[in-house]
Amino acid sequence: MIHDRQRLLGEADAAASRRDWAEAARLLETVGNDSYVLDKRVFFLSLAKRFDEALELLVELRNRDPKNARYLYMTGSQYYEQQKYAQALPWFEAGLQLNPRHIKMWWRVAYAQHCAGNETAACAAASQVLKIWSTLPKDEQDRSLSVRAKALHLLGKTYLTYHPHLALPLLEQAALDAPNDPYNLYCLGKAQRVMTRPEEALATQRRAIKLKAGRSAHSVGASDLHGTNGRQRGRARDAEPSVRSSCRMGGA
Repeated sequence: MIHDRQRLLGEADAAASRRDWAEAARLLETVGNDSYVLDKRVFFLSLAKRFDEALELLVELRNRDPKNARYLYMTGSQYYEQQKYAQALPWFEAGLQLNPRHIKMWWRVAYAQHCAGNETAACAAASQVLKIWSTLPKDEQDRSLSVRAKALHLLGKTYLTYHPHLALPLLEQAALDAPNDPYNLYCLGKAQRVMTRPEEALATQRRAIKLKAGRSAHSVGASDLHGTNGRQRGRARDAEPSVRSSCRMGGA
């Protein structure tokens, strides 16, 4: 039995390495129903977008260990991945009551609040991400760098309209944390332009275009860097990718 269990766990991991999440979940069905196996099944089912099945297993896991913040986070994440942010938030908030230093959960609260239009709450949660990150050991900081970049981006993008002098250093750091993300560079270029640094802005914009060639919003934004009249500025604002749809912050 032990050998069968190890074999099936290995086969499930092999299927997962091929990104065959449905097969990985299927293989675990016969392994057992201990919490370790159920946790892995939830993970694979979620990646397979079989969210209702994952939620059913999470009911059992929460019943076994109601004080485990991970299971609350995982429950919220099933709704979050479906963009059901209003349903996700209570689970994340309950999880943070149990583990207030869960940096990724804070990020998901920030993004969910942003998508709900609650910018004050979104910024507060994103600020909490930065606060927690600054206290982490170096190895954990390295692993959480992409989470910090997303929080910096959200804050910088929010401040850009009314407080560009605050937005600029946030977006500069976001671009350093995630240098291959063209949307960080796009927003940084816009901040540089607003702060009357047009040459830097144009160079940054070109880097963004190189990373994400062919995206028309970036092309419009780049052309706007050469102009100064209000009509051109308005066109660039219209072309800017939204945090929600284009900055890809919600998937993590």
